[in-house]
Amino acid sequence: MKYLTTIFLVFFINYLYCQEISGTVIDSLNKQPIPFAAISSNFNKNAISNEEGKFRIYKDSFFIDNDSLFISSIGFSPKAISCISLSDVEVVLAPKAIELESVEVTNREKLDVDEIIERVK
Repeated sequence: MKYLTTIFLVFFINYLYCQEISGTVIDSLNKQPIPFAAISSNFNKNAISNEEGKFRIYKDSFFIDNDSLFISSIGFSPKAISCISLSDVEVVLAPKAIELESVEVTNREKLDVDEIIERVK
């Protein structure tokens, strides 16, 4: 019984010592969850949000002022947030505008529509 109590106390203390941040990554325009967003931290714990945009990160020690999460996803602007006093956070990512260079199409040979289609074929 003495050993069982000791083992229980060790696991219980480890459970109390572990810190957790959980949250959801959401699109700022339509308020829909963003699946498979990358969540990284400066304390070497990383995660990926699930299909519902939810994530969870654990740390073996207490959070300090420098601890931050960095959230990114393709097509969205990345965001950094502090870990202090976070338990269940909702991270809102704004869509990132993707600018492409312009393309100019000209008809130098003065072809009609049927000739252009024939050349494409």
